[in-house]
Amino acid sequence: ITCEAPTLPRHSTMAPMRETYVFGNTVRLECEPGFTMEGTATLECQANTDGVTIGGGGKWNNEVPTCKAVICGDPGAPENGAKDGHVYFYPHNVTYTCFAGYILRGARQIHCDRNGAWTAPPPVCEACPVGWYKSDTSESGCMRCPPNTHTVTEGSSSLGQCVCDRGYKGPTGGPCQEIECPSLGTPAHGSITECDNKLGDVCQASCE
Repeated sequence: ITCEAPTLPRHSTMAPMRETYVFGNTVRLECEPGFTMEGTATLECQANTDGVTIGGGGKWNNEVPTCKAVICGDPGAPENGAKDGHVYFYPHNVTYTCFAGYILRGARQIHCDRNGAWTAPPPVCEACPVGWYKSDTSESGCMRCPPNTHTVTEGSSSLGQCVCDRGYKGPTGGPCQEIECPSLGTPAHGSITECDNKLGDVCQASCE
């Protein structure tokens, strides 16, 4: 009584390897690293008792097992960021980006390893501080607003969110020029305190 060699499932190895096996022979299958077995690892060549003789008259005592990739699970997406990749089993990757106005802290890409674990936790998307902005989702850092401008909130995503500082005027994004009043002359029959002509300055005049 003989059995033909079982079909080798994907991502597996089998020992011993032969073309045919005789009654009582066993084979053992193992999955490659990163894969888990579904079914019985050891098969034995037995007599076919189904009443139908096929080939050498033997059959394997169990169905050939399968090897399934280990699953890491959905790692999640960071707040104010996005995840590219929706396959969460070995050996796939997930890539992260942060929205405009945020910089990525941590691993940009993580890998589902053979042990069913991600190689790193999801990154954190950190907001650009007030006075800075970031207009794209690239790996570049935050950009400082032009001189004499600032952003109102953190996480700003464009140069247009840089507004003039107090005491300055100009278009959003700059340039911003300091606000000045015309210089005051000394009044006839009077005097004026020494003062500046910037926003908020106070000049006091008095008569003789």
